[in-house]
Amino acid sequence: MVIPPEIEELGQFYDIEMSAGEFLAHNGHLIPFLREMAPVLARYFPDCPLRLHLERDPETGYETKLWAHAMWSHSENWRAASEILDRFHREWFFQNGHGIHHRMAVDFEFTPSKSEAA
Repeated sequence: MVIPPEIEELGQFYDIEMSAGEFLAHNGHLIPFLREMAPVLARYFPDCPLRLHLERDPETGYETKLWAHAMWSHSENWRAASEILDRFHREWFFQNGHGIHHRMAVDFEFTPSKSEAA
């Protein structure tokens, strides 16, 4: 599959799984929002890589949803990540993401730090 340039451009901000790229090729209306959201999410989660991937919507069990994850590596402080995410949702996502909540979501995902992985 040839990746459209606007999706390739998102690779500056996100690690994009192949299935997420294919999803975006069919849901191009999300691309400007993701472009706008990336620096904002990075301010809330500095030093956390951002990733886009697809999951089944846990609420419906059958719809596919695009997820943007901040890859959190501070296992001892997962509560802080949860509080940051709540603040991001209240202060930015819910105010700017009108009409897209049914197609995408934002969360954090725990990933071991290099010292924890060793």
